[in-house]
Amino acid sequence: MWTLADAVRSAPFWWLAATRFFGACAFAVMNVHMVAYAIGQRITPATAATALGAVGLVSLAGRLTTGVLCDRIGRAETLTITYASAAVGVGCLVLLGATAAPWWLAVYVLFYGLAQGSTGIVHGARAADVFAGASLGSIYGWLALAVGPGEALGAWLGGWTFDVWASYLPAFGVVVLALLLGLVAMWRVRVSAS
Repeated sequence: MWTLADAVRSAPFWWLAATRFFGACAFAVMNVHMVAYAIGQRITPATAATALGAVGLVSLAGRLTTGVLCDRIGRAETLTITYASAAVGVGCLVLLGATAAPWWLAVYVLFYGLAQGSTGIVHGARAADVFAGASLGSIYGWLALAVGPGEALGAWLGGWTFDVWASYLPAFGVVVLALLLGLVAMWRVRVSAS
């Protein structure tokens, strides 16, 4: 049986913490800076804010789908699909800037919204796979501590990259890199006996 002390000394714990950290970092960049980016692309503030709210609504369907996929095809496979969807959404915002076609914002809402919240669902299921037992709650609580620093770093990096380059495109690169690092970490998680 796993104890918290055993878990903290294990590789799966740190790979799972990395997954949560990088996922939180990536999604925070978009959640904090998407409205400012859209307004900078001549989307009205009301439409940009509505798009952000719509992401939350679409995420409800995405979260349900993520849970089903986790059980059907696997944890890392599901996270790969959802993170690819998030990356496609980010690409839609790049195309919004390149083409000035406002419908790219709606496509962003669909693809990014379907991925929003996926990290926590997949992460929780994978943590339960690895650390099943009486200590799962305390282990998962400690893993969840990776979210705050990831979100803080992501929100800050989004603003910092804009301040340095006067563009959100480098921040979008940070998002894709963080998603990739989160995927690498999830694929490294192995179930082993405590």
